[in-house]
Amino acid sequence: MKWLDEAGIKRAGYGPNLSIARQPVFQELPQGRVAMVAAFPIGPVASGPIATNKQGNDVGERPGMNPLRLTLWNTVTAEQLEQLKGIRDSILARRTEPDVARPSDVPTDRPGRLQLLGKNYVVGPKPGEFRYEMNAGDLQAQLLAVRNAKEYADFVIFTMHVHENRYAFQAYSQDHYPPDYLVQLTHQLIDNGADMYVGHGNHTMQGIEIYKGRPIFYNHGNFAVQRFGSD
Repeated sequence: MKWLDEAGIKRAGYGPNLSIARQPVFQELPQGRVAMVAAFPIGPVASGPIATNKQGNDVGERPGMNPLRLTLWNTVTAEQLEQLKGIRDSILARRTEPDVARPSDVPTDRPGRLQLLGKNYVVGPKPGEFRYEMNAGDLQAQLLAVRNAKEYADFVIFTMHVHENRYAFQAYSQDHYPPDYLVQLTHQLIDNGADMYVGHGNHTMQGIEIYKGRPIFYNHGNFAVQRFGSD
């Protein structure tokens, strides 16, 4: 941040605390003022330093990224979910053995959903697909950032670095279509004032959608790749 600031390069989506990381950056052009808001999905694929705010007895402010936290659910059939439930219950049945000092709690199941050994499973029409749930607070913060940016800018861009695939059997970050949450998110962003979405991170190109007259570039693919090592 120090060197970018000294060079006059504006940065979106990152800052010394969460409030600044969620603020738009502005660029004055002859055609008008352009704002950019940036966020970073945080889930099973990507992680990184998340900016925080000092609240109450918290440890204090921490620099980092503007997060959009995700929960991943693996789809299975209804029959497979019952099989997984049987496996989990047989494991948890041992929780009352005398040498167990502090037994794990028995999870409360939601209809059509199950948690097993740190993984989430949900009933779907086809096994092996991924479904993502956005953190409600993070989602609300992104929409509010766009609405605020639109109050001061003629054109608002939202951008994210995304690596999530739609399938468990898909090679890492090689999907040709966007994951489910990204379609939901981009539509809501435009509904709240965004004029364009620009995605990057995935190693293949993804589709372009025109939603309510505004472009959504789900992913531009690789412009350049830097590889380390002898391979």
